[in-house]
Amino acid sequence: MRLGAIDIGSNAVRLHVYDIVQNNSKIILERMFAHRFPIRLGLDVFQIGNISEEKTSELRAALETLHFMAAEWQVETLRSVATSAFRDAANGRQVADYITQSTSVGIDIISGEEEAGLIRAGIVALTETQTDSCIMIDVGGGSTEISTVLNGSNGPSYSFNAGTVRILAQGFTDGIRHEMAEWIENNIPKEINYTVFATGGNIRRIHKILGHSEVDPLKLPELRDLRSEMDNMTLEERMARFNLNADRADVIVPAVDLFLELMKGIPCEELYVPEITLSDGVACALFFQEGI
Repeated sequence: MRLGAIDIGSNAVRLHVYDIVQNNSKIILERMFAHRFPIRLGLDVFQIGNISEEKTSELRAALETLHFMAAEWQVETLRSVATSAFRDAANGRQVADYITQSTSVGIDIISGEEEAGLIRAGIVALTETQTDSCIMIDVGGGSTEISTVLNGSNGPSYSFNAGTVRILAQGFTDGIRHEMAEWIENNIPKEINYTVFATGGNIRRIHKILGHSEVDPLKLPELRDLRSEMDNMTLEERMARFNLNADRADVIVPAVDLFLELMKGIPCEELYVPEITLSDGVACALFFQEGI
């Protein structure tokens, strides 16, 4: 079956098209096509509290294009989900309704809890884990989701209002640091042996910068060393040194900060970085919902 997912994030809007089949207890997800628009809805929302007319127009045009692309790829079922920027925007529901009425692209504004659950569902369905206890951390533009599997069962999950674009606009506050430390202290048992998965475009790019293949774990000391190296660079130097676009070079630093902050309270010194996205989780959920 051919499925499509549109992720309307705080940093970018993405379409993924998939062919998907079930193989025993796992499913095989083959990405057929992907396209991305770096619209950065969060720049509006995290500064003025609304999605501006300009960003609304950009988003409408992008979704029309992505909807056309999905049709060209003969997508049978398509779901569009909007995350942190839409959740926070005072006019988020109004913008979603306007776009749906003018383009026929329905937009589901999902909660942070659902976002964390979809990411967890994608990782559980698509990866092999070393233990029956896992922690999944996804750093996005507007929020950071953490979800768990403890002794083979779904455990606690949480969505922090801290993402890369939000930090660029508002800073990485002591309040958010305390909230992260407190949640981990109360919800992550220290005596368990975990596999930790890190997802998001920034950590995948970091993984490649450090020369790792997908199966290689990312060690925390090398992540700390890279953060120190980047701290002494201008934006232009980061772009040249690591072959980054401007819209990646500025957010990659707060992304590293978020991962390092969360890992302070987690008894593990390495992260696995699968090529898994929120869109993958959406596709997996669609697949099981269809009962194929």
